[in-house]
Amino acid sequence: MKIKIAHILIDDKFIAGFLKANVDNSSNIDYYLISKSPLVNLKYFNKIHIYKKVSFSLLQKLNNYDVIVFHTLRTSMIYLSLIISSKVCKVWIGFGADYNEYLYEDFDYLESKTRNLYFRLNSNHKKFKIKSLLRSNLKKIAISRFDYFAPILYSEYLKIKLNYNFFPSYIEWKYMNISEVLDNRRTNGSNILVGNSATFSNNHIEIFDIIKMSSIPKGVKIICPLNYGNILYREEIINLGKEYFGDDFLPITDFMDLNSYYNLLSECSICLMNHIRQQALGNIYLMLSLGAQVFMNENSLLYKELLNSGFSIYPITEFQALYSATATNVDLNMLKVKENVSSMKYKRYIDNFYSRVKKEVNKKHGVV
Repeated sequence: MKIKIAHILIDDKFIAGFLKANVDNSSNIDYYLISKSPLVNLKYFNKIHIYKKVSFSLLQKLNNYDVIVFHTLRTSMIYLSLIISSKVCKVWIGFGADYNEYLYEDFDYLESKTRNLYFRLNSNHKKFKIKSLLRSNLKKIAISRFDYFAPILYSEYLKIKLNYNFFPSYIEWKYMNISEVLDNRRTNGSNILVGNSATFSNNHIEIFDIIKMSSIPKGVKIICPLNYGNILYREEIINLGKEYFGDDFLPITDFMDLNSYYNLLSECSICLMNHIRQQALGNIYLMLSLGAQVFMNENSLLYKELLNSGFSIYPITEFQALYSATATNVDLNMLKVKENVSSMKYKRYIDNFYSRVKKEVNKKHGVV
C-alpha cells in the first residue's frame, strides 16, 4: 500500500535544504505551509500549498492523508494537530525552541548577564506568562496525540522522557545536508567565529568577556553571525561588540548563500559556541570540517554528544589557556564530519523515517 504523506512546513532555511534534496514528483507526498507573510527561504519551491490560516478546507484535505509531518510546533500547528483525525499518523519534527520548555526551567539555558539582558528587553514577560501557560496546557494535550517525536538529539529525548510521560515514541530525523559544500580545504585564517544567530541562547555577552580577557592580537576579526533572530538583541550585541573590539568586530546581518558562508568560515581558525541548549550544529560541523578549534559550553547536551561520538572539541572555559595551541585530531574531526553528513547517510535517514511511519500506518489500519 502506498501511503499518502503531508508535510506541514515553516519558511525556514533548514527546510529549504530538505526540500532541495527531497522534493520530486512523488504523487503521494505533498507540502503545506500556513503563513500570511511572503516567502523568503521557500519562495523558489512551487510544490507548496500555502494557506494564510487554519481553515476547514485545509482540515478536510489533511484528514485524507495517512501521515502528517509537522516541522516544528507553532501555535497554528498545535491547534491543527488537535483537530486532525486520530486515524492519521502524526509526527512532530522538533526544532529545539519548540520543546525547550521541557528541557529547561526558568531560562536555565541563559547565563547571568544574558538573562539580565533578556528581562530588560522583555519588560512584558510577566504579562505574556499567563497567555503562555494557557498555550502550554493545550500543547501538552496536542503532544500526547502524536505518534512520533523527533528532537534534534536523542539525549534530549531521553531527558524529556524522564520527566514527561505524555511524549510520543522517538523517531530519528535529520535536516542537515551540507555535503555539497564540503571539500578538502582547511582554515586559512586566524579569525574567530562567535555564535550562530541573534538569539539570547547564544550567550554572546559571556563569550565577549572571555575573548576580551584573552591575548587576541589586533587585526583578528570577531565574526558574529546575527542575520536572524531578535532585532533588539542583535542591536545590543552589535553595540557591545563594537565597544569591546572596535573595527575588529564583524557582525553578519545579511543572509548569505551556503557557499559564500563557507568561504567566510574558512577564514576562521577558532569557533566559540556558548549555547547551553542544542543549537548551531551545522556551523559546528562546518568548522570541524575546516580543521578549526571548536569550543563549546560544557553544560550543552550537544557538547556531550559530540564528545561521546569521538570528536575532539574543548570546553569554552579553556579558551584562554588553549587559544595559541595547535588544534589536535584535525584529520579525525574532518573525517567524522564527512561520514556524518554524507549524501548517502542522509538518504538513509529519510528512507528509514518513511519506512517507520509506514509501519505505524499499517498498524492503525490493522495491516500486518
